[in-house]
Amino acid sequence: MHSFLDYASTLRYDLSLSLRSALRKPGLNLLLIVSLVFAVGLISTLVGITDHLFWRSPPSIGKPHELIRAVRFSDAVPENSWSYPDYVDVRDRTRLLQGLAAYTPGTTTINAKIGDLVTSAEIAYVSENFFRVLRLPSAVGTLNDFARQADDPVTAVLSYDFWRRTFDQKTAAVGSRITINGREVVITGVAPPDFHGVSPTESPADAWVPIRSYPLLSGSTHDRLHRQEYGSAVWLQVIGRLAPGATIDAARQEMAAIAVQLAEDVPAWAKGGQGVRLLADYRYMPAVAIRLQSIAKTVSLATAVLLGVAAVNVIFLLMARFGARKRELWIRLMLGAPRRRLVRQLATELGLIAVLGGVGGFLASIASSRIAVRMLPYELHSAPSPDPRVLGAAMVAAGALCLSVGWIPIRAAARAADGRTARPDALGSGRKSAAGDVLIALQAALAIALLASLVLFLLSLHQASSVDLGFDYKNRLVVTVDPRPLGYEADRIQSLIDSSIASIRGLPGVKNVAATAMVPFRGMMRYPIELGPGAGDETINVGLEFVTPNYFSTMGIDVLDGREFQQTDAQLSTPPVAINKTAARLLFPAGQAVGNTLRFTKAYPVVAVVADTRFNELGEAIVPRIFSLGVTRGGSTFNLIVHTATDPQNVAQSVVQAIRGVDPNVLVPAPSSLDEIVGRQLKPYRTAAALVGTATFLAVLFTCLSLYGVLSNRVEERKRHIGIQVALGAGRGRILGSVLNAALLLVVIGTAFGLALAWAGGRVVQAFLFGVDARDPVAFVVAPAIFLFVTLLASLIPARSALALDPAVLLREE
Repeated sequence: MHSFLDYASTLRYDLSLSLRSALRKPGLNLLLIVSLVFAVGLISTLVGITDHLFWRSPPSIGKPHELIRAVRFSDAVPENSWSYPDYVDVRDRTRLLQGLAAYTPGTTTINAKIGDLVTSAEIAYVSENFFRVLRLPSAVGTLNDFARQADDPVTAVLSYDFWRRTFDQKTAAVGSRITINGREVVITGVAPPDFHGVSPTESPADAWVPIRSYPLLSGSTHDRLHRQEYGSAVWLQVIGRLAPGATIDAARQEMAAIAVQLAEDVPAWAKGGQGVRLLADYRYMPAVAIRLQSIAKTVSLATAVLLGVAAVNVIFLLMARFGARKRELWIRLMLGAPRRRLVRQLATELGLIAVLGGVGGFLASIASSRIAVRMLPYELHSAPSPDPRVLGAAMVAAGALCLSVGWIPIRAAARAADGRTARPDALGSGRKSAAGDVLIALQAALAIALLASLVLFLLSLHQASSVDLGFDYKNRLVVTVDPRPLGYEADRIQSLIDSSIASIRGLPGVKNVAATAMVPFRGMMRYPIELGPGAGDETINVGLEFVTPNYFSTMGIDVLDGREFQQTDAQLSTPPVAINKTAARLLFPAGQAVGNTLRFTKAYPVVAVVADTRFNELGEAIVPRIFSLGVTRGGSTFNLIVHTATDPQNVAQSVVQAIRGVDPNVLVPAPSSLDEIVGRQLKPYRTAAALVGTATFLAVLFTCLSLYGVLSNRVEERKRHIGIQVALGAGRGRILGSVLNAALLLVVIGTAFGLALAWAGGRVVQAFLFGVDARDPVAFVVAPAIFLFVTLLASLIPARSALALDPAVLLREE
């Protein structure tokens, strides 16, 4: 007990001395702690997000390693969703998958009435075996009693959060009835609290309902449950679970055989896709997984470089902190202080710094994880939390780094005290200077590689932002209206569209308004059409858009030939169509498109040729596109495009009120601007530029700090020599040059290696660029110029301090 009290007293004394020592030079110690905060925070943030996206499965899912994802594919569409009939055909034939479940990756907004409470909710349609395939336990009730026969009531499973909000966590919710879009639904169970969906990038649902209840709850007149003559709607994603003893390779062989058999038995099967691909990662569609992996690789590479720079900076700061104390330590040893006492004191100081850096890194990782998640091109339904194990490992690494470097001044002072050298300041100065030069050059190389990458990402962002989309997305409000829950049919929907347009057109601040079945970058409709005899008798897929009059003027699409759609066109038995420039070239290669007839399903007169547009992806090749009147032919849901004189959000509320003035029961989600929708396409490039920009800023900052520390140290070590030079009449230019020349040489060497590193890494960077070559000479000219200018400014501060040395004072000190 006595020894423990002695130890506690000694530790308290050492901590007190450490704090006093730190306060004597607060700036240097603060920089050291901040550097450790960045290092620990970066590691924990990166590993936490990567774990959340790729390694960690939802905790409630049973045996996730047995799950696979099934993707439909064809030569034209490398990855596609499923139709319900295709899913049923495969589900009923597979033997190596003990379960195959389908679900909608997105959610549908519905009106829910729970007792006297009327609220909106998000529902997802899932197959009857969805929860059973996931082996998901229930929080309340059961998740497996989900089948629905023709005469059975519609059942639903609530999310834990929705159950808590609406039923106040009462178990009586199970078996009770709620109303969804006017239909009674029986609650059978509540999902576990940590289950939000199969993938972290998918929208979380408030409730899950069977796919077979889609016709009842959606009010849609389109039959999505049975196979159609011209192909069925693809709207589902499919996951499965391997049967006991089955391997994914065997399941792939079985799936290939099933696809061949279905192509023979069901002629319409091949229209939806030629085969089925099984993926070991059940959480993501391939395109999403590839994009997330690309982002992870970019962030990991930038983080690794930044961590290297930060580690070098920590070493420099530690060397600067303890290098100046060699004389103090030497004197204390010469006065008889025990060596172990000094070791313990310095270890306490270093441990305190490591702990403060670790705690700061933990707090920084919480904030940075939330910021990083918001920068991803996908909305995650939950933010990753810092992993305590990663934080602990990072703190141990920081402490080990501090202790390993901290031995340098102790060894120097001890050797001096043993009489091996008369001056502790001179011990190992040559080796330390050479090591510092190498580290500075390494830092400069890593920083310049990041800076060159940043220039490339900024050029890429500029190129993506400058793409000519063929339409004007500024000052356009998008309002999506879904009248299906109210039982609207085609004629009544058209009346709602016409009345809404008339009401909105008279609002202040509205310049024009039109309706469309599809919004740019929110999907597209394709239709196969045969080229004429003079075009090679081929069949091509064209984009098909259903719109109202004034659509082109509202969207800012140029009419190159012909005229805009008119109100009288909609009354014709065969309404006219408009085609884009690419379609005119393919469909009418020998003559004038306007005035001719376009044949698909029946003959349609062509009244306009409009400019080419990009509606699906920024970098997509221009596809032939046909615009037809009759928004209801594209589905029950329609979108109003409102061209405004100012910010679209200024009139958003008035537009919603105008629509509800036509029918107050219509559900109108919050409008968004077309600028926001296009901005989501730019988000990956903005994210890459922001992440690499942050890493570059920190890398250049750390390099400048290290360069400042090295030069300051050299001025301190050579101040006697500099004083003699000044006393002998050396000019200011010579003194300034002697300090700057060495620094610039190190920066130039580091820049050369950094540019070589950036050139070699061009293949990695190219995958994330838009319209820019990874070896664009602009980056290899601009980056060095910026870096040399910044490092020169950092070098001037210690250089000016050398000019301020007074030789008389220096010689008197000696």
